[in-house]
Amino acid sequence: MGLLVFAVEMAMVQTQASADKVKVKHEDLNAKLDRILRQLSDLDEDVDVDLNAKLDQILQQRSDRGVTFPGDGVQGAPLRYQDNGDGTITDLNTGLTWEKKGSGGDASTCLTNLHGVNSACIWVQATGAWIDSVNAEGGTGFAGHSDWRLPNVRELQSIVDYGRSSPAINPVFNNGLDSFTAASNYWPSTSAAAIPSSAWVVVFSSGFVDTFNKSFTSRVRAVRSPNACFGP
Repeated sequence: MGLLVFAVEMAMVQTQASADKVKVKHEDLNAKLDRILRQLSDLDEDVDVDLNAKLDQILQQRSDRGVTFPGDGVQGAPLRYQDNGDGTITDLNTGLTWEKKGSGGDASTCLTNLHGVNSACIWVQATGAWIDSVNAEGGTGFAGHSDWRLPNVRELQSIVDYGRSSPAINPVFNNGLDSFTAASNYWPSTSAAAIPSSAWVVVFSSGFVDTFNKSFTSRVRAVRSPNACFGP
C-alpha cells in the first residue's frame, strides 16, 4: 500500500512538472507574440507616416504647379469670362468663345429660334442642321464667324460652376437680361462609346454628366476656338 501511494505521488509530481513546463512555454509564446505584434504596429505607424508625408509632398507640388482636380480641396484658377458685346462670351482661362443664349424657344424651335434658351434639338439636329444654320446665319455666320461647332463633353463641362446650382454656371451666362442658361440637359458632340444610340449630356441644374438617348431633345450651345482645348 505504501509503495502504491509513493508511486501515485511521484506521478503527480511529474505531471505538475510537465504542466509547469507547458505553462512556461505558453508564456514564452505569448511574450514572443506580443513582441511581434508591437513590431508590426510600429512598422505600420512608420509606413503610415511615410505615406502621409509623401502624399502631402505630392499635393503641395501639384498646388505649386497650379494642377488641380475637381473636389480635391485645392483651389484652382478662378473662373473668368468676358462678354464680347456681340452675343458671345469668351472664357479667359481656356480661350473658348461661347454662344450667348437669349430668351424664348421651345422643343419645336430648334431650327427657327437658333439662340433661344429653351430651343431644344435632338442630337442629330444639334450636330447637323442646327450648327450649320448657326454658321450660315446672316451670310457670314453668327457674330461674323462660320467656324462654330457643338462643344465636346469636356469643353461643355468646363463652364460648369460647381459653386452654383439651377443653373450651375457663372452669372455672365445667366444674367436674366440678355443671357440665359436653362437648368437642364445640354448636348455636347460626344457620343457614348458603350451605347451608340446615346450621347453624353451636361446637366446644368447641378453640373453632373450623364448619357441621354439621341432621339430625345436637349438644349444646345455653340462654341468656337482656333484650337480645341480639350480632347474629345
